[in-house]
Amino acid sequence: LWPTLPDFAVSSIQVNTQFQADPAAQTVQVDQFSFAMPGVNARFSGQAGYGEKPAYQGQGSFDINLAEAARLFPSWEEQYRPAGTLQGSGSWGETGGEAALSLQGGAWRIAHMGEFSGVSAEFSARENAAWNQGNATGSLHGKLNGESFESRLTLVQNPQALDADVSLRAGRVALPPLAQPALAEPADGFVADTSLPVTQ
Repeated sequence: LWPTLPDFAVSSIQVNTQFQADPAAQTVQVDQFSFAMPGVNARFSGQAGYGEKPAYQGQGSFDINLAEAARLFPSWEEQYRPAGTLQGSGSWGETGGEAALSLQGGAWRIAHMGEFSGVSAEFSARENAAWNQGNATGSLHGKLNGESFESRLTLVQNPQALDADVSLRAGRVALPPLAQPALAEPADGFVADTSLPVTQ
């Protein structure tokens, strides 16, 4: 049931946290929670009330150096050769939440597709607490095997419907040729020539 993960090696992990709990007020406040390992940094803070009327509010962010983080998984690093910086942030509370994601200087390779380079992406979203009203926008552009492409996304949600507008434009799609399969050797005793002799 669990996916097979490649071998990985984490040289260091650092976790720091500061929080306050007030049993009388029935609140917990996380002043700081941070997590770091090679290529990855994440931060979180927030507070929650667990009394008669529960309340919560929090915010977090992360940044990932894809090339450095990929070294944690040597087989993936060799296969995809990723590069670039991925950053994200978000906040949420009783009335809803919002999130943002950004990729700068992205690059990687995929078998039978080729090399992605100079990839930049921006995505932001906002949603209410009931998850029935919000909006999102996104953009993506870069090069695939030296040919430019770009894409845009707009989502608008209300309690009755979800409207989506997606566009993709590419000047030319250039994919590497597929490897030709090797011809199998005939088995012992197999007769390749099945033509019958012609008698006069």
